[in-house]
Amino acid sequence: MQLHCVLWLDGSRRWTTSRSHRSSIRLDADAILLHRCGHRNGRAAAARGARSAPAGRNGARRPEGMGSLSGSLPVVGDRPRRGERMNVAQHTVPTRQGTNMTNDDLSKAWDRHAETYARVGAPCTGYIAQSLFHTVAGRLPSAAHILEIACGNGELSRAAVMHCLEERTTTGTCGRVVATDFSPEMVAHAKSNLGVLGAADIVRCEVRDGQALGFEDASFDAVFSAFGIFLFPDRNAGWREAARVLRPGGLLATAVWRGPEDNALARLQMAPVIAALPERVRASLPRASWLDIASPEGLAREISAAGFVDPEVSVFNAVLTAPTPRAMWSMMRENPVTRPLFAACSDEELAPVERSVLSSFEELAGGADRPVRFDASCHFLVARRA
Repeated sequence: MQLHCVLWLDGSRRWTTSRSHRSSIRLDADAILLHRCGHRNGRAAAARGARSAPAGRNGARRPEGMGSLSGSLPVVGDRPRRGERMNVAQHTVPTRQGTNMTNDDLSKAWDRHAETYARVGAPCTGYIAQSLFHTVAGRLPSAAHILEIACGNGELSRAAVMHCLEERTTTGTCGRVVATDFSPEMVAHAKSNLGVLGAADIVRCEVRDGQALGFEDASFDAVFSAFGIFLFPDRNAGWREAARVLRPGGLLATAVWRGPEDNALARLQMAPVIAALPERVRASLPRASWLDIASPEGLAREISAAGFVDPEVSVFNAVLTAPTPRAMWSMMRENPVTRPLFAACSDEELAPVERSVLSSFEELAGGADRPVRFDASCHFLVARRA
């Protein structure tokens, strides 16, 4: 017999052995029983997709980026009354699209986050990024010129470089890789990460704005962006730039988080935050435009409008781990996606939010020194330049 924990919005828990009760945790339309809905953490037993862990170590599985864990986008709705369900698709924490920050401001924000991202975020979403590359590696032409947009720590480019090195070993020739990000600090981390491969003749890392890359038309055979373009202030400009720099028939591959109705991670991270946020902050949260492409249909439609054909969308699931509850809290505090939410709180308002988050994550992990794990789900899209 298995016990399932149903977490209600007032913070109470009710244990049940009923599968039908457990299934109600999914969604009714766009409503959800849980009050966590962002993209990283959650109470493992409280959501579809969250798994029980070995004795004393339960963990919800997770993914960043949030780019990464840094790409995580908490989704929140109106505060419900006791026993009511929450609409998770209504509002989100301000994203790159939802702020008044200039591109330079955003670049500096990601610069400040680069060290924490390299330590906590990249190990989590790096696996997904590398898997995105391997999804299409078999379709690449020989000696392919490969571009990564919003490379973060360069994890996808690492897989691309390894592909090129293997190609050179077997054929005597190989392609080239260019890893780009608009954050100089992210690019510096990518250079360090890729430098150990001893492939300076294959890969270069450059500071480039994905909305205006500056490369010549039709200069690449494949363009990749894992959790990057979907967060751009002008997302459509990002897709159009990817199409412009691709040769006709060239490949685009991108990863985008699925919506909260399909992604346990997207239902879990922000519950303890929302429970403790002051009402005035909650009331100011906008809806995230990335939800428009959280479905396969929406994603394929937007990509097609940017000059791509034959879009293929598949689901990719992963179990992601943060080393400790406090490491996750620090990640959330610094992440440019979620930081504006916390910056809107006074010190007095933020203290109960921190207590709520750490308490929740520690319960999830089985202790303050234990890892927290999360189920995460995203879409991989592969399409060709028309």
